[in-house]
Amino acid sequence: QTTGFTQDSVRGRALWSLVHDEEDARALQSLFESIDTARFPLQHETKFLSIHGGPRIVQWSSSSLPDAQDAVRFVVGTGIDVTERRQAELALRESEERYRELFESNLAGVYRSTGDGRILDCNDSFARILGYESPAEILALPAAALYDAPEHRDAFMDLVKDRRVLTNHEATLVRRDGRTIWVLENAVFREGPGGGLVLGTLFDITDRKRAEEDLQRLAYFDALTNLPNRTLFDDRIDIALAQARYSKQPLAVLFIDLDRFKVVNDSLGHKAGDELLRQAAQRLKSCVYESDTVARLGGDEFLLLLPRLSNARDIVQVLQKILGRFRQPFHLDGREVYATVSMGVSMFPEDGADAESLVKNADTAMYRAKHQGRDRYETYAPSMNEKAMERIALETRLHRAVERGEFVLHYQPIANLASDRVVALEALARWRHRTQGLLRPDLFIPLAEETGLIVPIGQWILRTACRDLAALARGGHAGLVMTVNLSARQFARPELASEIAGILEETGTSPHSLAFEITETVALAHTEETKRTLETLRALGLKVSLDDFGTGYSSLSYLKRFPFDTLKIDRSFIQDITTSSSDLAIARASIAFAHDLGLRVVAEGVETEEQKALLVAHGCDEMQGYLLSPPLPLGELETFLRGR
Repeated sequence: QTTGFTQDSVRGRALWSLVHDEEDARALQSLFESIDTARFPLQHETKFLSIHGGPRIVQWSSSSLPDAQDAVRFVVGTGIDVTERRQAELALRESEERYRELFESNLAGVYRSTGDGRILDCNDSFARILGYESPAEILALPAAALYDAPEHRDAFMDLVKDRRVLTNHEATLVRRDGRTIWVLENAVFREGPGGGLVLGTLFDITDRKRAEEDLQRLAYFDALTNLPNRTLFDDRIDIALAQARYSKQPLAVLFIDLDRFKVVNDSLGHKAGDELLRQAAQRLKSCVYESDTVARLGGDEFLLLLPRLSNARDIVQVLQKILGRFRQPFHLDGREVYATVSMGVSMFPEDGADAESLVKNADTAMYRAKHQGRDRYETYAPSMNEKAMERIALETRLHRAVERGEFVLHYQPIANLASDRVVALEALARWRHRTQGLLRPDLFIPLAEETGLIVPIGQWILRTACRDLAALARGGHAGLVMTVNLSARQFARPELASEIAGILEETGTSPHSLAFEITETVALAHTEETKRTLETLRALGLKVSLDDFGTGYSSLSYLKRFPFDTLKIDRSFIQDITTSSSDLAIARASIAFAHDLGLRVVAEGVETEEQKALLVAHGCDEMQGYLLSPPLPLGELETFLRGR
């Protein structure tokens, strides 16, 4: 039955002729050829031929039958067909080898632990993930002790206790070096002797989790200051408002703007500006509780959320604390820099029932604090919105005025004090408003500067002034110098020199007949850049005057470094020189100092003969003011010049 052969077909054949494997057949033949010396009983396995289509494995037990002389005459053997058993054993061995190969070479960390959590076996990847050099170092360690967080450790213990499965479970483990890593774990409990087994795999997902955290931080936190951004602030204020409505407690929103940030950023560079913002963020955080939210809105603007206020005194204390902290100097790259804050406050529920209203109203109050002199705070009042709407309307009309060409120029003469001859003109813009009439520059130039409209307006002023100067020359009034004011925004533009050169060429104006005036504040806010720009303008043949001297930094050490041609004493020091000895002393000293530097001096705001006489006595070169003439439109100016 084992081989399928009949007794007749095998009777008389050599036993080894029935063996499947040639080597086994030769071994069996050799055995029988030396049967006298063979040791019986014999135990062996042989693959026999089979008519059923494949060899059969037979386990033999052979004994000898000796004759009277003890010589082996016969061999009697019994065999058991073990083919299926050996095939099963082979399949099991191959399966174990495949499992072991998979176990050892798997990039995932694979482990087995006892029911009470001791590591029985693990692969190299498991050891590597946890910072061990080999699996041997980690065997017998309690698996629960590898978890960093109690909730993750509890999840593993519940797996054992409840005989359940962990699927794609994210957990934190502690490596051998103490570093915490994130892993993705899959584990299953298997019943068995000794309390059962836990079979599991680990994947190190630390890099992925860090990338997710980075994305989360980018989405909700400001990259420069690490403060919450507007998105996270909106989430928190919505939650705070819901709590405030339930508890009937007020909350406050502060809109905070850093004063003079642009000056620091432009003069010391963006690196210093970024450091100032980082330090400002830390100062704001140091003034509030952990439950409060300090957020960066963008640029130099911050938002502060103060929930669960018990009374109004709480917010006043915070405001005073912030003002005090920001009155201390910042240390930027070895320099002491001062940057105060302007703050606006809105309260729930008085000033708004939702986040948008509270932030908008706090912003409005902050602008009020700016206009009131900075380094202060203002609480919101409904009247502020009316002024804000007026400002928005004015800004809209100003945009249209640029498009419609609603600006005109008036010119104020400047005379030589010694000869009384008009030597120069100052171009002053006026806005011919459709409903309010002719507006002076102080009513719209600051807004134009803030919105950037000063650039197209300034270009129009320069082009028009040059054309009018040419018209005056054709009318017999040659030799005059036209002075044009440059705002801070214009002066900071790198294209300034090329734009001026283009307008001079377009209008045929000589550079020597054009002068520019910049204020002391503009000149001394960006010392090195100012010096380079002034030198560029001088290289074109243009004259440059320092306007409003004495009202800005009044730093004589800086002033002597700049290539100015003229110094203009501000009208505030001229109006009382006949009655105030201190004003007269300032004017006299300014004249002497300017002359020592080789500068001409113009006195602004001269309105009386007594003022003029004092200025002549102290050597002032030129004067400008209503004693000579108010600013005049071109036609009236021509009449005035002919009359002189």
